[in-house]
Amino acid sequence: MLKKKRYFIKIQKGSSLVRFEGKTIAFTFEDFESGQAVKFESQISDFVQFEAILESNLKKLDFKSRPWIKNVLYFSIANSLDEVQLRTYFDSADHVDAAETFLVRENIAILVNPQFQRFKDKNVLVIGLFNSKIEFSVIRNFEFEENRSYYCDPELLNVSQVAKFSSAISETIRDAKIDEILVVNERNDSFFQELKMSLPSYELVNDRDNLILTGLEIAAKQKVEQVIVRLTL
Repeated sequence: MLKKKRYFIKIQKGSSLVRFEGKTIAFTFEDFESGQAVKFESQISDFVQFEAILESNLKKLDFKSRPWIKNVLYFSIANSLDEVQLRTYFDSADHVDAAETFLVRENIAILVNPQFQRFKDKNVLVIGLFNSKIEFSVIRNFEFEENRSYYCDPELLNVSQVAKFSSAISETIRDAKIDEILVVNERNDSFFQELKMSLPSYELVNDRDNLILTGLEIAAKQKVEQVIVRLTL
């Protein structure tokens, strides 16, 4: 009998996570001999090392290539990847012998969690506050109406920039007629403390990693339409 095994993988520039049957391990995409990262914010920079590290960590969670086993990989990916960048994940999954590969954008993985189901038919502004970028996504019914990212060196993305982003938020709220605001904050400085004074009512996302992994599992069970899929026969 064919056995299907689902692996849920959160890809991130820093620490990544993979979950299988409730067990989760963390790892980094790095070539330890040269010290060079093999995964950037939006693309894979070294296919051979990326695939080797991915496969090595999957095997820690009983990943095996057998004719009677159908390994299915569910990746969470950055919200802003283009079609060429998406292809790199499908190709890498093929090289580690995945039978099927699914990609889910991070904000969709968050929003499919039950605690955010009340947002489904509304225009939701998701604000991502990260050390090297600020991200604005407008999502309705699990589809992106708009997605913008502002990148900057961490030392330059500081309190002095708050006015700029407060203005961007105001414009987005006005132009997109936002119903709800979700803030994903991973900053440990005063940037958020300053910015939140310009925000109307919002909900703060905690435990982002777990929300994304749980969202991947929910997307797998519910077959969320916005999952990007390619089947390998």
